[in-house]
Order: sequence, then C-alpha cells, then structure tokens
Amino acid sequence: MKSLTKTTGALLVVGCASLFGGCVPSEPTQGTCLKYEPDAIEPQKNDTSDLTMKTPAETVDPQQKALAEIYDATKPAPRPVVARPAAQPAAPVEPALAAKEDIEAAKARIDDLKGSYKTAKNGAIIEINVDSSDTTVDDMKLFGRLLDLESVVFLGAHFNDEYLAQLSELKKLKEITVQNSAITVETLKMFATLPELTSLDLRRDLELDNAAMDVIQTFPKLEKLAVLYNKLSNSGMRRISKSQTLKVVDARGCNDGSGVSDSAVKYLTQMPNLEELYFRFEISDAGVEHIKNSKTLKFIELQDCDMLTDQSVPHFTASTLTGLRIFRCKSFSDAGVQGIADMKLERLELRDLNVGNDGVLALKGMGAETLKTVELSELASVDEAGLNELLAAWKSPTSLALFSMPATDETAKTIVAAMPELKTLTLRATQITDAAIDEILKLEKLETLDLRENNGLTVDGMMKLTQAKNLRRVYVKETALSKPEAAAKIDEFKKAKPKCAVVL
Repeated sequence: MKSLTKTTGALLVVGCASLFGGCVPSEPTQGTCLKYEPDAIEPQKNDTSDLTMKTPAETVDPQQKALAEIYDATKPAPRPVVARPAAQPAAPVEPALAAKEDIEAAKARIDDLKGSYKTAKNGAIIEINVDSSDTTVDDMKLFGRLLDLESVVFLGAHFNDEYLAQLSELKKLKEITVQNSAITVETLKMFATLPELTSLDLRRDLELDNAAMDVIQTFPKLEKLAVLYNKLSNSGMRRISKSQTLKVVDARGCNDGSGVSDSAVKYLTQMPNLEELYFRFEISDAGVEHIKNSKTLKFIELQDCDMLTDQSVPHFTASTLTGLRIFRCKSFSDAGVQGIADMKLERLELRDLNVGNDGVLALKGMGAETLKTVELSELASVDEAGLNELLAAWKSPTSLALFSMPATDETAKTIVAAMPELKTLTLRATQITDAAIDEILKLEKLETLDLRENNGLTVDGMMKLTQAKNLRRVYVKETALSKPEAAAKIDEFKKAKPKCAVVL
C-alpha cells in the first residue's frame, strides 16, 4: 500500500500522543503534516502507524480575541456537582406500650359508648373521646392501661375524681379535656404529675374554686389552660398568673359572684410567656390598658364587654397584639374600628357590633398587607356594596369567615378574584346560590368550606364540590344536602371524595 501524506494549513490538534500510538518526530513544516505508514500486519493486530502532527502557525484577529476574553469573563462558573446524601433508612416503628388485648378491648368498648379513637402506625390508641353516662370505673381502668395515649376527652358529670384517678400512669398524655364534670383539686394534683401535659381544658367543672388554681403553677409544661364558666374570680386569676409556662388562658364567663374583671387582666399580663387571653363580660377600657404591659401577648378576645368603648383604641395600638376579636361589645363602634385600622394585625374578628360601612372600609389597607385570618359576622349595618368593596381590596387572607352577612353570588366572585390563596372559607347564613359554588371551585387551595344555613343552595349545586381538588372538610348543616331525603347523595359525595369529611 502506498504511503499517504496530507497537509492542512488551518487544523489545530493538541495531545496527539494520547490519541495515537507510535508518534515520531518529523521535519518541521509550516502547517500540519500527517504521515501514514501502514504496517504489513494483519488487521486484527495493533496499529503501529506513524502519525506526525505540528501546531500550525496562526494569526489571531484582535477583535475576536477581545470578544473571547469578554465571554470567558462573563460565562457563569460551572455549577459544582453535589452528591445527594444517601437516603436514611426509616426509623423503626416502636412497639405499642399497651398490651394488644387491652387495645382491642378498648376499641370495642369505645365503639359501644359511641365514642371515637385514633391509632398510631404501631396500632396503639393515642387519642380517645368519650361522652357517655354509661362509662364505668372499669372502663376508665382499661383506658388507664393504654400507656400510649396522648390526648383524652371526657364529657359528663359522672367523670369525677374516682374516674380520673385511673389515668395516673399515662405519662405520655399531652392534652386533657374534662368538661361538665365534678372533679376537685385532687384530680388537678394528679394531672400535675403528668410530665408531658401541655393543654388542659376544664370548662364547667363546677367543683373547682379559686384555691384549686394554686396547683396550676406546679404543672411542669402546661401551656394552654381553659377554665371557662367555673366558679372563679380575680383571686383565681392571680393564682393562675404565677405559672411560668402558660401561653394561653381562657377565662370567659368565670364568676364566683364577683366575676373576672379588670384586675384579672393586670395579673395575667404579668406572665412571662403569655400569648393569648380570652375574657367575657366585665372587662373595661381600664382593663385593656394593662395589655401594653405584656411583651409577649399576641391575641385577645373580648366578648360581651359592654364597658369596652372606642376609648380603648390607644391601648390596643400600643400593645404587641397581632390578633384581636371583639364580639358583641356594643359600645365599640365605627370610630373604634377606624382606630385599629393601622395596626399590623394578622388575625381580626369582628362580630355583632354597631359597625357599618364607615368602619369596615377603613380596614381595606390591613387586608391588603398583613391580615391572614378574618371574620366579619352579624354586622347588620354593613351592606352588600360595602362588603364587596372591602373584600375586593384584600389580597392576603388565607382564612375568611362571613356569618349572617349580605354576601351574594357576586360576593363569592369578588372573594375568589381577590383571595386565590384561601384555604378556609365560611359563607354561613348568607344569600348565595349554586352560582357561588361554580366560583368556589376556582379556589385551588381550598381545604375547609362552611356552607351551613344557606337555603339558596340545591343538592345538585353542592354535589359539584366533589370536583374541588383539595377540599378536606365541608359543613352542610341546615342545607338541602343535610335533609333526610338527601342521604343517598351524601353517600355518593363520600364515595366520590373519600378524603373529604362531610359534617352534618
């Protein structure tokens, strides 16, 4: 085979020795000389051809060089390759502390009592809710052996000290609710020995008195305390205020004859970790003045406080509040609402007040910036035009509640256009029809919908809600869908959306 020589004046090749074997020096030439000398060897053997390559002389255009330098300087650095961490194996599921036979016996007994329970992945019962006068001490002993329990709810006067004493070994309990019962300070002392307890609801436990509240300061982790409608007064609030852990105190409706009044606000706002307060009846402007003394208070509810007036506004604005609920305080009017309009509130609830368009329209800026949770209910002096104008200005809420307000299909359209991030929507006792459902379906993030007491909705219209992608709970009491003749439709709804709870 004849030798082959090829000359190329513009070819630049670097590193030939790494590409071809047998490179040997050759006479320097201008350009590149490729000399190919095939061996007289069989094709399957290694190639021992000679390859000679030389970098050609080159002339670089200065303009091109400058452009290349600009490119090199501005080209983003390559992103480093970051190895993904190895997937961690799932933590092993801890076995239940309770005996399997006790778990199964408790499930059966709770079903008999028409109660409810929740289980964990390991099969253990972690929550129970029982409201039955048929509950016995033996039942409570059984529940007391469910050592995995984290939350219990017992409702009824028969849940007394003897019954609750059976829970003393439940060291994982975090939440206890005992309502309308007859427990005394002895049960409180036992609860205080539970190391993980953070929430205690003792409303209407009428054997509890002011002196019993001394025990509250001995709870090691208690953060939330509800003592609604008990025989307590300012003296009880003073005892509660000695707690160093409480964040939430609900003292609505407490009255031992003298009631909970302005002094209670003074005591409770001295707690170092207080975040929420709830009062009913006796709080006045003078009591509200104390809230500015708290550096941690975020929310206060004032209900049926007839002595609360527009003069309380400076106390609100001087506080650390990010949430406010004023409910049925008839001396708080348009001027009061206008006064709080510049507060950077995240939560605002106004219900059954002497407030009209002049008051609520002052809130347009608040809802456009910080407001996340809002309720406007039973504001008889607000008309449809005022309501729609206000809602059209609000962009930030993720939860909106309208109860007994002049909301129509046009209002629903306004809400959907202005607040696409809504996750919770209440349109209760309003004037909406099926056309509002078509608008609500556009809220892609909606999870909870309350449509109670809407006579303008039909069964077929409400069945469209099966198309709502993320809906997880819908309230339909006193609507066409809650009537006995619609029972089959309810079953159809549940079958179409098994992950959505229908609350009748």
